[in-house]
Amino acid sequence: MSGRLKDLRFDKNNVPILRPDEIEERAEYMLWLFAKESRSKPKATNLNIIINTLMAKHKVKFVFTEDLGYTPAGAKIRGRIALQERTIWVDRSLQPDQNLFRLRFTLGHELGHLALHRHREIKNYHTIDDTDEELRMQFNHAGGSKQIVEWQANRYASAVLMPRYTVVHAILVFHQENDIHLNCGMVYVDNTQTNRRLYAKTLEHLSVVFHVSRTVARIRLQELNLLIDRRERRTEGLADELARVLNP
Repeated sequence: MSGRLKDLRFDKNNVPILRPDEIEERAEYMLWLFAKESRSKPKATNLNIIINTLMAKHKVKFVFTEDLGYTPAGAKIRGRIALQERTIWVDRSLQPDQNLFRLRFTLGHELGHLALHRHREIKNYHTIDDTDEELRMQFNHAGGSKQIVEWQANRYASAVLMPRYTVVHAILVFHQENDIHLNCGMVYVDNTQTNRRLYAKTLEHLSVVFHVSRTVARIRLQELNLLIDRRERRTEGLADELARVLNP
């Protein structure tokens, strides 16, 4: 799927070395191959087309009917991929009528593993199990292979579900519909009630348009540097507590 992209570079554990923009490009290339319309207008990415094409033309197998169980630590496994066998599992608890957003992000995450991590067997990760913790993984410069691999898959999922150029388009449409003329194409929030309410309404709009959770929408805005957050974090409680300790 990456024949038109730059060759991948790998670290000593066979983890791809990728900048965020390189992950974006690979996600966009996959959309160009299988779901072109998702790159040009704000809408929910048609994962069914992607899945059906991968099954028919690339011999990828998808399993949605199994209970994937729990990790030894007791965490529920939401997704799994056997990279060399090109088999993806999504836990049967993730049903489209009950857990649509979680189902879509889990699928996007596993597609990220397939696109980015199938080229070389990553040390200790022939099969990858993904729990809620992995599906929340953010970039950590001090992280090991597992953290980096999961962050890459999450970034890929975000880029597939909310293609970067269509996000700006969706925000501009929302601004036009709500007669907003400041910070066009960006999302602004501060401590005022009006702007906090508008911020919540914007996240809800993006959630509906792209069929993602509001949390995924917020993180995506941060990834794309489209969120201007001027909220002041309340510290009075901590300051009062320190004053009591220092001046009993």
